[in-house]
Order: sequence, then C-alpha cells, then structure tokens
Amino acid sequence: MSILNLNSQQTKKIIFNKKIKDKLAKTLVISFAWLFSICFIGLVVFIIIRSIPGFEAYGLKNIFWSKNFNLADYAVGSSVWFPLAITLLVSFGAIIIAAPIGIKTATFIKFRIKNKRLQKFFRVTILALAGIPSVIFGLFAIQSLGPAISFVFHIDTVQNITTSMFMLAFIIIPTIISLTLSTYDGIDMRLIENGIGMGSSYTRSIYKIFKKEARGGIIIAIIIALGRAIGETMAISMILSDQGYQNIFGTGFLQIMHSALRPLGAVISANMFAENGGEGLRGLLYVYGIVLFVAIMILNGLVTYLTRKRSKKTYAWFIKLEKSLAYIVCFIPDQLKILYEKITHRSQYKLHVNNLDNLNNYITDRIQNRKLKRLYTIHKLFFESLAFMVAFAFLAWISLDILVNGIKAINLPTSTVVAYTKNTTGQATINTLIIIIVAILIGLPFSLFVAIYINEYAKNKWPKKVLLFFIDSFGSTPSIIFGMFGLVIFIEIFGFTSMGNIGKSLLAGALTITLVVLPTFTRSIQQSLKAVPMSIRENAYGLGCSKWETIVKLVLPQAKKGIISAIVLTIGRIVAETAPLYLTAGLSSAQSITILNPGQTLTTRIYAQLYENNTNIAHNVMYESAFITLWLVIALIIIAHVIVPYFEFIKHDIKKWFKILKNYLRAPYMRDIKVFKPQIYQKHLYLTHNQAKIMGYNESVNKVAKIGLKLYEIRYVDDEQIQKELLKVRG
Repeated sequence: MSILNLNSQQTKKIIFNKKIKDKLAKTLVISFAWLFSICFIGLVVFIIIRSIPGFEAYGLKNIFWSKNFNLADYAVGSSVWFPLAITLLVSFGAIIIAAPIGIKTATFIKFRIKNKRLQKFFRVTILALAGIPSVIFGLFAIQSLGPAISFVFHIDTVQNITTSMFMLAFIIIPTIISLTLSTYDGIDMRLIENGIGMGSSYTRSIYKIFKKEARGGIIIAIIIALGRAIGETMAISMILSDQGYQNIFGTGFLQIMHSALRPLGAVISANMFAENGGEGLRGLLYVYGIVLFVAIMILNGLVTYLTRKRSKKTYAWFIKLEKSLAYIVCFIPDQLKILYEKITHRSQYKLHVNNLDNLNNYITDRIQNRKLKRLYTIHKLFFESLAFMVAFAFLAWISLDILVNGIKAINLPTSTVVAYTKNTTGQATINTLIIIIVAILIGLPFSLFVAIYINEYAKNKWPKKVLLFFIDSFGSTPSIIFGMFGLVIFIEIFGFTSMGNIGKSLLAGALTITLVVLPTFTRSIQQSLKAVPMSIRENAYGLGCSKWETIVKLVLPQAKKGIISAIVLTIGRIVAETAPLYLTAGLSSAQSITILNPGQTLTTRIYAQLYENNTNIAHNVMYESAFITLWLVIALIIIAHVIVPYFEFIKHDIKKWFKILKNYLRAPYMRDIKVFKPQIYQKHLYLTHNQAKIMGYNESVNKVAKIGLKLYEIRYVDDEQIQKELLKVRG
C-alpha cells in the first residue's frame, strides 16, 4: 500500500513539474513575442519623435509642398519629392530591366534543364549572386559596369542614374529568380501534362497554363524585388552624389538619366554626419526616413493583399479590367499572328457559318500543320536562353572581376589581409567575425522563441496575424532606418562605446544588425518548425509528453537542419550589410580590437575607400576586401546548400572515421602476417581462443587487430570450429 502511495505521489510530482515547466516555457516565449512587437512599435515611434525637430525647423510646407531643395537653408525648402522621384525612377527602371530577365531565367532553369544536379547547381549559383554584398556591386559598377554603360549610351561619366539603374537591376535579379522558382516549385507539374493532353505544345502549356497559375507568386516576387530596390542605399551612394535637383529637373529626361542625382536613401546616409547640419537637418533626415518607410509599407501591404484568398465573384471588376487591358495591349500582336497563319498555311477544309460539318477535320489539320506553334516555341526558347545567358554572363563577369583584381591586390606588398592593426583588411575580417558571433548569440534564442510562439502556441488568429505583420513589416524596412535607430538608441542614449555617447562601437553595430536580421531569422526558423509533421506532436501527446517536452525533444531535433540553414543564411545577411554598420560601428577602426571600440567590417571598409585621397590605394583595398567577402559568401552558400542537406550523412561518416582512427590507434599490432593470412576473410580475422590466450588478448576488450596498415574485426571461435567457420564464410 505504501509503495502504491509513493508511486502515486511521484506521479503527481512529475505531472506537477511538467505543468510548471510548460507554464514557464509558455510565459518565456510569449514574453519574447511581446518584446518583438515592442521593438517594432518602438522603431516606428522613435522615427516619428526624432523627426519632430525636422518639421519644426523646415516646416511642413517646405518639406511636402516646396519646389526647392536646399538642406542648408531652412527657409528655402527641401522638398522630399525630388529625391523620392529619383528613388522611384531608379527602382522602377531596375524592375523593367530585371523582371523579364529574372522570370525567363527562372523558367529556363525549371523547364529546360532536365538534369536535377545541373538544375541545383544553377539554383545555388543564383543564391551565391544574391548573397554578394551590395557594396561589391557598387565597386563593380564604378570599375567595370559603369565604363561599359557610359560607352554604349555615350555618357561622359560612369557615375550616373543609367549605371545605377543597371547595377540595381543586377542586384535584384537573383531575388526575382529565386522567388519565381519557389513559386514554380509549389505548383503541380501535371498542369503541363494536362495541357499537352489537350493538344497544346509543351512551351504553350508552360506559358498559357502553368505560368497563369503562378502569376500571383510572380507578381509578389516583383514587388518584393521593388522593395529591395527602393531600400538599397550604400551601393547607390557609391555612384550617385549630386543634390542639385532644381538645376537638372528642368533640362529634360535625358539629362536626368545622365546625371548623378541622389535617391532618398542616399540623401539620408550622405547627410547624417554633415558638418554644417544640426538637430534640424537630422530631424529632416528622419522625416525622409518616414517617407521611405511608408513607401515600403505600402508595397508590403500590397503583397499581403495579393496573397489573400479571393474569389472571382468578389473581384469580378478587377478581372474584367485586367481582360480589357490585355485585349488592348495584345490586339496588334494577335492580328499579326492571324495574318502570319493565313500566309503560311491554307487549310484544305473550308468553314462557313452555315456549314460546320468539317469543324473537327479543320481543327485537327490546324493543330498538326500550324507553323505558328513552332514559331511560338522558337521565340520563347530564344528569349529564355538569352535571359539565362545574360544573368549568368553577368555573374561570371562580376566574379572574374573580383577574383582577378582581388588576387592582384592581395599579392601586392601593400596588402593588409594578414595585418591586424588599425584600418587593415585583417582587422576588418576579425571585426566582421565578432559582429557575426554577437549577433547570432543574441538573435538565435530571440528568433527561436518567437518562432516557437508563432508555430506552437499562437492559436488565436488575431495576435498571430498582428505579430506576423510586424515581422514582415520589420523585415521589409530599409536597413538605413535600423542604422538611424541604432545610432540614437545604442550610442546616443545608452552610450555603448568606449567614448560614451559620441563614439562608435562594434557592440552598437552588432546590436543594430541583430535587429536587421531578426525578422528573416524568425521567419526561416518558423518555416522549419512548420515543416515538422503534426502527427509527431499528436503521437507525443498521446504518450503523455507535455507540450514543452514535445517541442524540445521531438520538434526541434526534426527541424535542426532547417534551423542550421537559417543560421548560415543569416550570417550571409550580416556579412552583406553596410548601412547600419556604417552609422553605428563607423568607417574607421581603433588601434586595438575590443567590442566597445569602433571598427570597419569588410563591407564598410570597401565603402570607406570612397573618402581615400590616393585612388590607387583605395582601388587595391576595395578589391582585396571584396575578394575576402566573396569567398566568405561562397563558403556560406556551400555550407547552406551542400553540407547542411547531407548533414546526417556527413556526421555519420565523421563518426565512422573517428571510430576507425580510434580503433587503429588502440588496436594491437600483429607483425607476423603470414601466420594469420589464412585466417583472414574480407575485413574479419578469425582467432581461436587458444591463440588469443597465447597473445594475451582479452576477448571482451580486443575487438580489432592491426595487420600492416589495415584494421580487421576479430571474431573469436573454438579451436575445432575455425576451419568450419572459414569454409562457411567462404562458401
């Protein structure tokens, strides 16, 4: 009876402990979710508060209804519409170039490359291009792309809007390709088979059936890429440096395209530390930040709107409008197609309103002999191939440019790759690694707990939707705004620097970059948790496991591969960022490396060379930093897409190799090979109990023997049975 009572008490205690752990865990993850929401709301409130001096100094009229732009004179006016117009011009121009190339390249990779390994290679290559920091694109645009664009368009200088437009297009092409491929992967391939079964060609089935189904995802990919283009700051700042909007805007569109007028993000970054600027100018820049933030939020809201499930009945007006526009746009091409078909093929079957007896024969003859179908396939395949070649030719061009010039720069006597003193590439590499480590140590648990709350605990739809909106809005916020936030909060208010609230520091940079990567980090982990089958959780609950036990012991191990991939991709994002670090960690390094001292990272070191007087030194430093950064990005891509998918196999092979090495080092060495050669079969050595006793082998300990350079597993047998055993295994 006492035993039963004791067991009952123990059971109650275990259940009580499980409930306490569950409540504590739930409270913890909810706290992190609320903290994330507070961070987002705090960012918005902070920008509004910091913009008040700007409104007071310049006035609402001078910011939004002025036709002048002069940051130095409060009374003249500093219209936000001038730089915003340049932002939209450059961004939409980049989309016009990038969208057709990106979509057709994705179509070529998905449908024309049949070899799965080759297809994966091109996908990984595109991701490598997407991971290249934008400042490297800026360097490439100044040194290689810019001269080519200037030669083709007969422009006097490489620093112009046309060059920045093409550069920005190549920055966002990988985003469009990868998101379009993700959309294609989520659509049933049997749609194409159904089209072919109905008499359509393979190419026409792709474009008329499959791509129509993927249209929503493709539009979202373009809008996300547009948001990336609008939010890009540092690469554009390397090319565009003029603020004389009034002088250029009245001279015509061509002169605007040939000018170096700054977009909104570049105006913010260039004037944040202006010598003649006070609180009024800083406040105005925060006003510009609000405008940029609102523009991105509008795009984010548009994406949310387009991803909603909607019925054709509810949006009949939209579909009718879309069809009307399509009819107007396609009227002339459709008439040309009809004319081409009449010229190239005359059917032997004639149709008339009063005679439809030959209808089936006419349709069969038209399908079999329609030359337009072959022309359609050739036309689509040609432009897909052309887009694919352009995208990968550019990748090869930028890679070779960085590799060739980077190797030259590293081999110069002035190279500082292995130097770790002030303002050296070696120190910049160490600083980059420090920021990565600090950001991951802070960001991983934060993102993990928020992701667990969203996926495992958030049952109420309203709080979950609000939190996801905050995450997505946070993720689409331009990084320059995070830099402005970090500058004030972590430096001017908390003083996380060795010089108090007037310096810069790696810690402030790491904390700011943590805020930048939190949304994508959280979303990536949440998707990994979502991919774990619900049946695993249900089976665990059925066996008496608590929710927290199920998450820790079953869900997280199952999602381990996805979480590792999320960490690797987040590290790539940290390496690629420049704007937040430029404002918080600084463009110059201290003599010694400490977390409270300022320090260049690899990307800010490239950007800092724009202010170097000696152009030859600046050129070499840029390329050696870009070379190290490129290899770091390539290594991360290989880890994420080659090593992580085969992590379990690699771990098994490593364990096996260590076991073999351990056995080899511990195994007794048998010198007389001839004596034991007849007793060896494949990887096994058959020893009698008597032989083991003579050699002093402990049968429970000595399981492996070393003969020459090979290891053999020992099998102990009776003296009388050894020949029978050998005959048996040898057949």
